[in-house]
Amino acid sequence: MTYYIRAFLLTLIEALCCRNFFEVFLKQDNKRIKWFDKLLLAALVLGFVGISLIFTKSYIWKAILSICLISGIMIAQYRAKFMHIFFLSIAYYGILICIDRIMLVSVETLLGSGTEAILNDPVNITIIALICKTVLFLFIVLLNKAFHSNDSFNLITDREWVRFLFFPFMTIVCMSALAVEEKRGGRAVLVVSFVLVFFNFLVFYIIRDVVSREKEMRETCLSQERIKNQMAMYQYMEGVYGEQRKRTHEFKNHLICLSGLLKAGEYLKAKGYLNKISDNWVEEMDFINTNNMIVNSVINQKFKAAKKKGIPLLLSINDLGNLKMEEEDIVTLVANLLDNAIEACEKITKGNRVIKLRFLDEGGKIIISVRNPVAEQVHLGEKGLFTTKKDKNEHGIGMLNIENVVRKYSGESICSCNDGYFTHSIIINF
Repeated sequence: MTYYIRAFLLTLIEALCCRNFFEVFLKQDNKRIKWFDKLLLAALVLGFVGISLIFTKSYIWKAILSICLISGIMIAQYRAKFMHIFFLSIAYYGILICIDRIMLVSVETLLGSGTEAILNDPVNITIIALICKTVLFLFIVLLNKAFHSNDSFNLITDREWVRFLFFPFMTIVCMSALAVEEKRGGRAVLVVSFVLVFFNFLVFYIIRDVVSREKEMRETCLSQERIKNQMAMYQYMEGVYGEQRKRTHEFKNHLICLSGLLKAGEYLKAKGYLNKISDNWVEEMDFINTNNMIVNSVINQKFKAAKKKGIPLLLSINDLGNLKMEEEDIVTLVANLLDNAIEACEKITKGNRVIKLRFLDEGGKIIISVRNPVAEQVHLGEKGLFTTKKDKNEHGIGMLNIENVVRKYSGESICSCNDGYFTHSIIINF
């Protein structure tokens, strides 16, 4: 009975190390019920115990089933692609058996002929196993300091993940081969184990460098997109100011002309002339006034752009004069949301091409929602939505900019696509 208790506790420690290893690189789904995490941990522990009891001598099958078990449990626990989970599962198991082999060979090397007597004592075996798990835990802590719970692993492509799989996979193959042939007590085994652990650790540092490089490139693209939006807004405001000066000058000329017609008694001509210039002014005016100059500029700009393309823009907006968001963040959200909606409507040749924008400031809550028809079903993913746009990077940058602003204010971004309409809603609480 004592043996099974010790085995269960050691397996529990191993399962906790496994979960901590994955937490270094992946982000958990916070919306999941908390008891589900405990259920997954229990399933992992029981799975490890079952595999160890059934496949005591079959190291290869034990490795295969353990990796499959870890992959299955972690897919349910973390929001990540299967390739990411599979790579980390192989890497963890490879590191685990390497550390176990290093400790075992170290004990045999230090104790020499007295090794067999010590290993026959269950207490000594438990102590050695605890040392192995402690070393494994310290290794994970070291990885955690190097990566700081990096959530940027999605920047690595599946092809790159396949390449990185080589070293963890070869680690498991080599260690399983050594276990099958029962080559114990040799310095060569110890050296091979250390070299394999070193190369696995090196792989993680290579991944970190790749992620850092991709992250810098993505941040550069995001900055360029933000600058592009700001420049578009400033150019629009400059154009509005120029148009205002032009209208002021023209207004004087129109007044002189009207005055001349009235003095000459040409009342009908004066009326017609007045109606004509009034229509032109109404068409060129900025209709939307939210009591916020930045919001006015962005929405009026997108309103006119949509109108030129024959796309009506319906608005539901209240007084936005007391918005607590930074100007560049307002531009990022509204400009990208409306750009995506206008682009989606351009792909529709028949039907109701209408965009609905809802922008409300309800005291401590800001609600921004854009609803537009789509030509085809939009498939939602982990980070937002997948695009059918030719320039997928451009669309992805816009979506990432939106998500970055939402995350900055600890808000919530909700995407849905039902009955041919796509809706993107953002809720930010202050």
